Amino acid sequence: MKHLLVTGGSGDLGSVLCERALAAGWTVTTTYLSHPEKVRAGTPVYCNLTDPEAVRRLIEESAPDVIV
Repeated sequence: MKHLLVTGGSGDLGSVLCERALAAGWTVTTTYLSHPEKVRAGTPVYCNLTDPEAVRRLIEESAPDVIV
């Protein structure tokens, strides 16, 4: 199964992308910064994308096939 990492999954575009990817059979990990309650689909993970070390850890731990 393919794994998708979506940055900003609590936003309008990210939410729709996560829902559609799950419906298509992908596993989805999605990031949020301040509104985890707005993540509608996928596994939410806190990540401050301005922190390079946090982003590196996220990519290593989630091992996505695709990042959006």
